[in-house]
Amino acid sequence: MAARRHKSETRPARTLSQASNQARHQVNENGEQENLASSSFFFFSSWCGEAVSRFKHLKHFLASPSKGRQE
Repeated sequence: MAARRHKSETRPARTLSQASNQARHQVNENGEQENLASSSFFFFSSWCGEAVSRFKHLKHFLASPSKGRQE
């Protein structure tokens, strides 16, 4: 007979959406809801900000005339 999971246990997530929902509903040892959704959002938004900054730098670099080029 298969072992039954306790109500509070969760199955491993199969999709990103399931993982997001599980993280949002996890509780810490004191029974308080963890604020994982906002920390994940902060990490993601800072990563996006870094990517945009690098893209702008690259765009500026590609648009500027090459100093070594002679015409």
